[in-house]
This record gives sequence, C-alpha cells and structure tokens, in this order.
Amino acid sequence: MNYKEDWELSAIQTKNAANEMMLNDKYQHVYLYDAYTDEVRRIVHCEGSTANRPCRYTVVAQFISKTSGDAEASDEDEFVSYFINDELYM
Repeated sequence: MNYKEDWELSAIQTKNAANEMMLNDKYQHVYLYDAYTDEVRRIVHCEGSTANRPCRYTVVAQFISKTSGDAEASDEDEFVSYFINDELYM
C-alpha cells in the first residue's frame, strides 16, 4: 500500500464521508516505520483536517514499539497524526 492510487489526490482534497471511508479502507491497520525515531506505528484512523484549506486528510498512528532502546511511548506520543502526502509513501 506504499503507493499513491489514481483516486487518492482528489479524495484527499475533498472532505466528505465517502472519501474518508475510502481512505480508511486503504490505510487502516497499515504499519509505519520511522527510521529517524526507530519507531513502529500502526495507522488506526484517517480524519479530515479542517484547519487547512483546501482540506487535507491525516492518518492517526498508534505507537507499537521501538526496534531498539526504550520500548515505551509517553502518553503524548502514543497517537501521532501524519498528513497524507508524499512523505507518507517513502
């Protein structure tokens, strides 16, 4: 799922229930690995960000583990939001 599908660009830019459901179907339960923080996270939900115009969707990812070192996340780091953009596909 580490690729951008043809329908995603218009879905990401238009906030409505149908687009949110399609994005949730694609991204929910996908695992993310961040090499900078050495963390593994699992996407639990997609949601529209109304603070931006045009609308942008974010994925909410829950901390799973670190591959080395401290294996605990602080309470404020347990859930982190990432914009659905090109960096998410790397």
